Amino acid sequence: MRLESWISLKYLTASSRHHISFITIISILGVLIAVSSVVVVLGVMSGFSSELRSKLLSINYQIEVFTDKMPSDDLVRKIESVDPLVESATVFSRRIAGVKKDEYNYLGIRAEGLKLDQPQAKYIQKYLVDQTTDNNQGVFIGSNLADELDLSSGDELSIYIINPDNKKQIKEYLFPIKGIFKVGMYDIDSSVVIIPISISRDLFSDQNVYRGIGLRLKDISKVNSIKKKIIANPDEEIISVKTWLEYNKTLFSAIELEKITMFVILSIIILVAVFNIFSTLTVKVVEKTKDIGVLKTLGVQPGGISLIFTIQGVFIGFVGIVLGILLGIGLLTFIKDYPLIKIPVSVYGLEYLPAEVNFHDITMVGIVAFVLCVIFSIFPALSAAGINEAEALRYE
Repeated sequence: MRLESWISLKYLTASSRHHISFITIISILGVLIAVSSVVVVLGVMSGFSSELRSKLLSINYQIEVFTDKMPSDDLVRKIESVDPLVESATVFSRRIAGVKKDEYNYLGIRAEGLKLDQPQAKYIQKYLVDQTTDNNQGVFIGSNLADELDLSSGDELSIYIINPDNKKQIKEYLFPIKGIFKVGMYDIDSSVVIIPISISRDLFSDQNVYRGIGLRLKDISKVNSIKKKIIANPDEEIISVKTWLEYNKTLFSAIELEKITMFVILSIIILVAVFNIFSTLTVKVVEKTKDIGVLKTLGVQPGGISLIFTIQGVFIGFVGIVLGILLGIGLLTFIKDYPLIKIPVSVYGLEYLPAEVNFHDITMVGIVAFVLCVIFSIFPALSAAGINEAEALRYE
């Protein structure tokens, strides 16, 4: 062990004044709390982003290819084979409609027409919380919508369509409720109704209906490249191509901006904690003035004196950062595994506070904290290196 390292260790673990070791512990705790706070906040923000993305894509498609009429089987096969990453291609119809809450109020819904023998139907099945046992076809509605209308499986749902040419003309379509699904996202559970195309010919027969092919991918990060491939192979049936990122660009941009802002603001907490290291080392330099004079008299160079105190600051910072990261990961894991903190579902779209252990964010927090610890350790160390040995020993 080098002389500087040995002396630094002695200064950290022993002192003629007992309060010095207490200050060291306080410095470590300050860095620990600051780092763990930043890790937890960024983990919660990452959890929001991941959870919202997961919920949005639970029933929605990653890419939607819109056509001027119900797409042909040839087009479905063509789109499905455009890239090996395309997991499935599903024909859908969609329109805006309404359901009657009471005598005076209607609720807007998104009526989604779907062939239940297609792949997308499998994704709906895993979210079902209630389903009739009969073999008759029917619609699937979200749990929040069912609660709002006081309906359950086996009841009948009336869907209303307003004639765009005559606002006073409203058509009513009656469908049996086959099942109720719960995705866990408020917007979906309160507004989506899945209707088998086979029982909704009239509902999806006019010009106010969106028709197309919905794609689910094996890797959602490739949506833009696959969209480019579809556009590069045009078909007369295709009107436009949209990705889930385009639909939710504003939402996820806002979350990312908030995450960056929170990181910058909370980094100030780390900065404040690092000031404790600066204070601790400054006190140590004053207390060890005599020792510094002796060391210089024995031939220790100013660089060595500086290194002694820099090592102390780096050690305090490193221990605080490591413990803070471990505490932050532990808290995030607990929040993720035991969702106990409820949040307003109508505001945030989710029932419980989400969390995710994002090692990229954790690494960035660790690097920023460590750099600050090194910087604030250098200044007291340079002060120690500049002490004149004659002045230090004059009154000894």
